[in-house]
Amino acid sequence: MADRIDIILHVARPDPDLVIEGAEGLTTDVLRDQVEKGRAFCAWRESRIADTDECGCSASLDAEVRSFGLDAAGRETLLEFSKRSHLTGRGVVGLCRISRTIADMAESEFIQAAHVLEAAQYQGRYGDGGV
Repeated sequence: MADRIDIILHVARPDPDLVIEGAEGLTTDVLRDQVEKGRAFCAWRESRIADTDECGCSASLDAEVRSFGLDAAGRETLLEFSKRSHLTGRGVVGLCRISRTIADMAESEFIQAAHVLEAAQYQGRYGDGGV
């Protein structure tokens, strides 16, 4: 059942001093710009990839994972983490989806090891036998 939830994010309470002093974080405009930049990069990257078939569907799970565009280190990290965390096929694909989004936000054509590890943290799995 947990494999159906792609992101589990624990949010800590802010330090009361920061709230009282009025510390500034990212503005809505800055966050919007980051998201738009990530979406634009994703559109550019996808425009360079040929469809796997007419409907855009992959023939197998392996083909689906390969379609995310992992570099060698990213693929190795994904494999090791998946084994250690006992991920199901759905869990591996979910981890790839989150990793791909992180890579797009960083304007990286390939998913790197750091993207996979960050994605693992967002799935709430990093501390459970992670890499």
